[in-house]
Formats: sequence, structure tokens, C-alpha cells
Amino acid sequence: MIKSIIFVALLTISSFVFAQQPVSSLDQVFLNETLHHWIVETYPKNISADKAILVSEQILRASKNENISLDLLVGVISQESGFKTTAVSREGAKGLMQVIPKWHQDKILGRKLSDPKVGIEVGTMVLKDCLNNHNQDHKKALACYSGGTGKQAMKYYQLVLTKSKQFKDRLLLAAFFNDTDIDFNNLRFLLAAN
Repeated sequence: MIKSIIFVALLTISSFVFAQQPVSSLDQVFLNETLHHWIVETYPKNISADKAILVSEQILRASKNENISLDLLVGVISQESGFKTTAVSREGAKGLMQVIPKWHQDKILGRKLSDPKVGIEVGTMVLKDCLNNHNQDHKKALACYSGGTGKQAMKYYQLVLTKSKQFKDRLLLAAFFNDTDIDFNNLRFLLAAN
């Protein structure tokens, strides 16, 4: 009972105190396993368990390399492709992060966006550019990333944040109920402020 009350309190507080930082201070194995399980359980029809392992490793790597919070990347990928590596939009966007090749040739460098490693790497660089161009304002950066404006941009922002929060909740639950040595004070550095 007390554990449940503490967990609910931590979950409630988490929405207000998390700061955007890359994955660095938490156990990479724990993060990779938690992300892998979340992807497979949330999108079982879109990605195999084996491919989800590779994808989760690449998301963690991209988060660290580009200094972007893990949950923000997970939210964008969830919204853009639902973790379907072969996703292609009517506008020609490709891969997990639905990058439009004609706008990002300088980052793609002739590689295939359907390769999860390439798609996540390139998409994360595009998202990083949007964050930098909008002073780390997530609302404006996500509008930039999606190419949307007005109500369309706001809807996209809300959808990404919903997916991001679902993953954050799963991560908190896993850290709390598994006997991990994860410090909740360090957990806040992993996740993006909403």
C-alpha cells in the first residue's frame, strides 16, 4: 500500500520536475530492456522482438549523441511510424521517424531511411536542429519537425506528449517495482519537461 502511494506521488510529481537531459546516468541495460519491452508490448503488430532490441539500442544511442531526451524521441517515433520500420507516408516521408528525403539529403548521405539505424540517426539530427532553432521549445520544435501549423501543430504536439508520457510512466513503473538501484533523483535527468 505504501509503495503504491509513493509510486503515485512520484508519478504525479514527475510531470512537473523532469528536465531534458540525455541518457547518461542511468543503467543502460535497464533502459534498453524497459524500452524494448514497451515497444514490443505497445506495437506488437509493427515490430518484431528482435528488431525492437536493435531499435531500442539505437534510440538510446541517438538520445545520448544528440543530447535529446529519450522520451521525446520515443514519442516522436511512436507518433510518426508506430515503430513500423518500413513506414512510408503519402508525402514520401520514410522510416521510423518519417524523414522526407528531399529536405534532408545532407544528413541522409545516400543511405536508406528504412534502416532503423539510419532513420533514427537522421530523424534525431532533424529534431535536434528544430530544437536548436526554437530555443529548446518543444511545442515549436515539434511543429518544425512535423511541418504543421496552428491546430495541426498543436494536435501533433499533444499526440507526441501522450506517447512520451506513456513511456515515462512505464519507465517509472519498471524502476519502482523492479529491484533496480536506479535513483529517482537521477531519473529526472533522463526525461523531457512537458
